[in-house]
Amino acid sequence: MVWPYASYVGKVAATGKAEYNLPMYVNAWLKQPGRFGHAPGNYPSGGPTPYMIDVWRAGAPAIDFIAPDIYATSEWRYICDTYTQSKNPLFIPEARSSNATIARAFFTFGKYNTELFASFGIEGNEENQAATASDLLQLKDVYATLRQLTPLIIQNQGTKNMTGLMVDQITKADSVNIGGYMIKGRLGRRFGGGELAGFDIFGSATGASASQPPREQAGGALVVATAPGSSLFPVKT
Repeated sequence: MVWPYASYVGKVAATGKAEYNLPMYVNAWLKQPGRFGHAPGNYPSGGPTPYMIDVWRAGAPAIDFIAPDIYATSEWRYICDTYTQSKNPLFIPEARSSNATIARAFFTFGKYNTELFASFGIEGNEENQAATASDLLQLKDVYATLRQLTPLIIQNQGTKNMTGLMVDQITKADSVNIGGYMIKGRLGRRFGGGELAGFDIFGSATGASASQPPREQAGGALVVATAPGSSLFPVKT
């Protein structure tokens, strides 16, 4: 299915660009976690999934970049790594709206020179797994911080002076070398052994209270070396 699907979309994009030369992208609906999410027919078979990116590039050269929807958050690094190959800009038009996903925004902008990071369903709807009121407040806080940092992010994109850290229940420790220093992050622990996201360079971990139902935990940081011996660390947990 992939070749005719990509060829058709490529022809439509080329025709449109001939009239109005705007950048064109395709939205990649990925295989989903769960018992049936990976089965053909439960996602758009023939779409620009990680295994089919090269076929899409060959079949649709008029497409400027391929953009993944990220709901399989346990595969976050793999997806970001895959969709930045061959200088494909990372453009995330949809991501699961949760505190753990939002925490990854700092990491993603820092490490992958991300062009867009958009949480899905922020207007609120349980059926589409939209964000809770708490998640929306966290999202607002993160986006407000990123807006303040935008000039610094643009200035350092693609350089060795900016990167990101991320910890979650799969990758419980992360570290980077930047500006002559090694910076480490880890998934913190609270009393009773429950795991909460936190960076050991910033003190105690934070997270949901014990009365809340179990939720995915993650923490992310954007690291910018602003001068020799001086760095900026916005963190979200």
